[in-house]
Amino acid sequence: LNPELDAMPDAPAPPVTDTVFLRVLYTGALFNLYNLRDEKNRFYTKDSMNGYRELSFGQVIVAAPRNTEYKQTQDLYKNELMQYATDFDRLPTLRRAAEKLRYSENSLVAFAKLLHNDKKAEEAVTKRFFPFVGAGLSLSTFKMKDHILLDGMSFTSSFSPLFSVGADWFPKRKRNALFLRAEAAYFQTKTAGEKSSIGFSNQLREYTYKMNMTTLATSLTSFLSIYRTPNLRIYAGPSVGFNFSSYSNQLFTEKISVGSLVASSRAESPYFVFERTWLNLSGKAGFIFKDKWQFDVSQSLFGQFSRYIDFEFSGSTQQARLAYRF
Repeated sequence: LNPELDAMPDAPAPPVTDTVFLRVLYTGALFNLYNLRDEKNRFYTKDSMNGYRELSFGQVIVAAPRNTEYKQTQDLYKNELMQYATDFDRLPTLRRAAEKLRYSENSLVAFAKLLHNDKKAEEAVTKRFFPFVGAGLSLSTFKMKDHILLDGMSFTSSFSPLFSVGADWFPKRKRNALFLRAEAAYFQTKTAGEKSSIGFSNQLREYTYKMNMTTLATSLTSFLSIYRTPNLRIYAGPSVGFNFSSYSNQLFTEKISVGSLVASSRAESPYFVFERTWLNLSGKAGFIFKDKWQFDVSQSLFGQFSRYIDFEFSGSTQQARLAYRF
């Protein structure tokens, strides 16, 4: 063993090079501002002279008298950003703003805009909440199975106007492909059906059923942006809805006749008792044009208003609407 070699300090570890993706926060004539989030939040600048540089920020433990320690914040990033303060007439304003500067995304972006004297950018707040109103059409179809009297009855489809209000919410990150929509829609559904059969002794049995259904449908949808440009966004996603329905003019009639003679007849209203509040799952897709106009289509997938388990009375709804965004 060589004691001289043992006393030598360890050689420093070689630097490790890696590739990362920086998120663009602001682009300007003086510099661009970027963000990287790994074990902590990091911010970088890039200019034509120095390339990429990390803004220096950290905390160190400092020894104090009487064997005490305290944390000291090193916020050198303030001075690093003040190097871009080229407008001497605004220097006092910039210095006061730098004193209040925090090592956070919103604070650094606002200061970058101030350094660039970007008044338009300072006033423009990235909009994340878009309320809208819309109108369209709703198409409803119905079917019935396994009912002792009405099994296989053919029901009419119906179109009705649809009115909706809602809002889209976008996350902070501009490149995030996901966004949420909360919406309430009002529409009506009408259907009618008839069926006839020959019973014992050549009895002709004729059945009719009709129903009007009014629904206020609230929903929450998670959309994935499939295609995006500055003026166009195409999206699709699943929607969970909670519906409030009422049923009017619900009438069932039965007429039994032999030849030209009516043997008996009866009418019941309401004939069925349906759920007034019920859940459903839908698929939705559409596009947004210039952040002002949106067009959507939807198809109901699961969820029924019928509470009966011994037979099926189900409906399917397709909707299309055009909305204006504020």
